[in-house]
Amino acid sequence: MEPEKVYYNKDNYLETQTGNKISRKTLIKGFEQIQLLGKCIIQERTIIRADLAKVNMGKYTIIKENATIKPSYKKIQRKVKFIPIEIGEFVMIENSSIIMASKIGSNVHIGKNCIVSHRCIISDNVKILDDSIVPPDTYIPPYSVYGGKPAVYLGQLPETTSYIHTDNLI
Repeated sequence: MEPEKVYYNKDNYLETQTGNKISRKTLIKGFEQIQLLGKCIIQERTIIRADLAKVNMGKYTIIKENATIKPSYKKIQRKVKFIPIEIGEFVMIENSSIIMASKIGSNVHIGKNCIVSHRCIISDNVKILDDSIVPPDTYIPPYSVYGGKPAVYLGQLPETTSYIHTDNLI
């Protein structure tokens, strides 16, 4: 199965020295606190709130249209502390998803219209199905498929998932 090719107008995107492509129609707050390791694509109408805490993204991460990346928070002695987001390599976040996880591993696919709630930890090689809501503080183990409202374990991915996912995103 060949992945669908995506074409874009170069005039609508900024390209960095490391090959990151960022839409001019993206809302990024706290740009100095975002670290993109290279070849990342951030499509239009995406919101990234790095003004609250650091956002680190690994290579070949794709964030599709209307997605929101917002650091999670933790209440400590009546104070709110924002937690940095760490996103691994070869991650695909589909349209209109809201991400507030503290960590997303490598080779992860998050479907359309998903909500990944506060402080979630998503391991490597995970698929979250479309329209899923992952409850706060959820730990998703490696090679898992999660889906539903609330998202629950639905199955296991094969060990070749990392190779397939890597090939699709390069």
